[in-house]
Amino acid sequence: MTAVVDEAADSWWASPFSPPPLPASVELETAALLSELDPGDRSIIETAAVLPSPVLLESLATLAATREQTAGVDGRVLAALDAAHRAGILRVDLSPGAASLTFRSPLVRTAVLRGIPPRELISLHTAAARLAREQDPDAALDHLAATSTGPDPELCRTLRDRALEHARSGHWSAAGHAYLTAAALTPDPEEARGLHIDGIDALLGAGRISEAAALSHALDRVRPDPRRDAVLGSLAMHLGHATEAEALLRRALESSAPADSGAPAPDPVALAQKFVVHSLCGWRPDRLRYWAGKVISSAQPDQPEVEEARAVTLLGQAIDAEAGSGAADEDRLGALAPAVAQRFEMSSGWIALAHDDLETARRRLGSAVPTADVSGSARISLWSQAWLARTHLLRGDWDDALRVVDTAARRLDDLELDLLAPVIHWSGAVIRSMRGDHIGAAAHMRHFTTSGDAYPVQIIPSAMARMQVAAAAADHTSVRRAAEPLHSLSLRVDIDQPGFWPWHDLYAHSLVLAGRLEDTEALIGPPEARALELGHRSTLARLGAVRSRIAAVRGDIDECTRIFHRSLEYLDGLAMPYYSAQLHFAFGQTLRRAGRRREAHLALGTARDLYEQLGARAYVERCDRERRAGGVDVARSVGNSTLTPQERAVATLVAAGRTNAQSAEELFLSVKTVQYHLTRIYSKLGISGRTELAAHVARSSRPFGPEPGDQGVP
Repeated sequence: MTAVVDEAADSWWASPFSPPPLPASVELETAALLSELDPGDRSIIETAAVLPSPVLLESLATLAATREQTAGVDGRVLAALDAAHRAGILRVDLSPGAASLTFRSPLVRTAVLRGIPPRELISLHTAAARLAREQDPDAALDHLAATSTGPDPELCRTLRDRALEHARSGHWSAAGHAYLTAAALTPDPEEARGLHIDGIDALLGAGRISEAAALSHALDRVRPDPRRDAVLGSLAMHLGHATEAEALLRRALESSAPADSGAPAPDPVALAQKFVVHSLCGWRPDRLRYWAGKVISSAQPDQPEVEEARAVTLLGQAIDAEAGSGAADEDRLGALAPAVAQRFEMSSGWIALAHDDLETARRRLGSAVPTADVSGSARISLWSQAWLARTHLLRGDWDDALRVVDTAARRLDDLELDLLAPVIHWSGAVIRSMRGDHIGAAAHMRHFTTSGDAYPVQIIPSAMARMQVAAAAADHTSVRRAAEPLHSLSLRVDIDQPGFWPWHDLYAHSLVLAGRLEDTEALIGPPEARALELGHRSTLARLGAVRSRIAAVRGDIDECTRIFHRSLEYLDGLAMPYYSAQLHFAFGQTLRRAGRRREAHLALGTARDLYEQLGARAYVERCDRERRAGGVDVARSVGNSTLTPQERAVATLVAAGRTNAQSAEELFLSVKTVQYHLTRIYSKLGISGRTELAAHVARSSRPFGPEPGDQGVP
């Protein structure tokens, strides 16, 4: 790879569709290997290099027969492949009914092509185009383009028309390739520029952001050009640059090209659809529905943007909690091209997740994930994977969630689609932090952003993930700090819709632990009222856990218990073990603080069992610490040096480096109580401070661990 970069000409970086630069070492090695082959075998390998990879053996045999002007070459093809395989030039896959070959690398294929004399190469491409015309029109056009030694207006028009066909079917990658190939064949510089812009736009539709970004560098950015601004605005959006995207899209909307500039205005439907996606990323359902209405009401129903606008409109209706919003009509989905139906599957799955229908969400989102390179959009596929991972997280299928996240993350890196990095990595950070995998969680955290230039769909999952990672470490001060961007955002954008961004309860719990009860009630009041109006059960359960804790702090344990049981009823039948574990854990903490130790022990035991099933080791350990601190059924030794369960819990946290305030928040104690316990601990152990306490813990194989009987209640 280093050799490719070193030897690449400057012009290559603006043309990702051209063959890769060929290092001299690869060219020399390949030439040497080919020279050792029989001339007939070499001819067949050269023929294979002309065909697109993977090369079907049937196609190779047919083209080789044309080149040799004779029949019965199947045996010779296999003999040639044997020789090339032994030489390490290519690999053969003998799958039943679809035997094919691939070159060792694209560079080796390019080196083989370089060795074919020009007249012979053009002859091969001409023959290949003739053979592919019926079965693979796109391959036929590529072969014809390869035979063009100069501008070819007729072929350019054919490719442009083919690109439009692909775009209408949602085959954005194929459309982009056809547009860019057509741009190379037109003699008109302005037409070439327009086709180049259309090609970049199609690649953005496919989610191939890195290629689109590379191609965009060749665009003239000085003279006014609304079409260019529209596409560059879309690129900025996919890279997560909200301010730049807004400026470019607005300029494209407001600009009117001078009559003599030769720069046509962007297609109004395509521009409006860019505003649809921009509004979704900005979490503005009102603007989303306005722009989607512009697209849908256009007189161009065959444009793919119209169907995508219909799909996103479903989301806008659901965000606004409009009656009747939900899944797309099954019969209508069956009539759509797969690439277009993908948008509806993603929208319907996301809505089902927000409505607590996890089974429908899993089915819909799973259907929207698979995307072939030439069909559909990698962007929509990645959106679907983000919400599919979240669905698995809530269902308790954490291993499945991590597999989805890791697969999506690798694809995300290849495409450089920065816009979706936070929502993809969100579930991974939460699960790995709760499982005690701090290194894995930190790897996800690198992809989060709450900068002023980011979109809300980047800021919200980034802040939520940071809150949840801090909560897993019992660092409630950091939870409150991580929530600040969300609180600030909520003052200018409505992010309180039940089911979409469940951020309020984590922040609220941390506020209660800091004694800020009035701030807590002001925070949870509006979303709680909306959830009651809509009957959104998981939101009512999560916010009920906060209400339960507030009641206990105010001394009303009966009300605390009543709210807890009502919250459990809300979760009944939803199959959300993650939320159930959180609810029992918060209730157990609250009861222990209130002195209801045996009831707390039971609640914490239930939470522990649920967390253990999820593999949430960090929370299993916290449940154990809470139960030890409660002291139920803990066998105690006799003697002044014996620590009480609560003293053991304090000593363990302080020895691990927690401050008094952090220990107090985790154990639900006051800072003065922690200070009191530390004084008694130092006295009982005969030590004078934190350093000696840490050393004492380090020397002890079981310093303040669970005593016999800790793990359950008889």
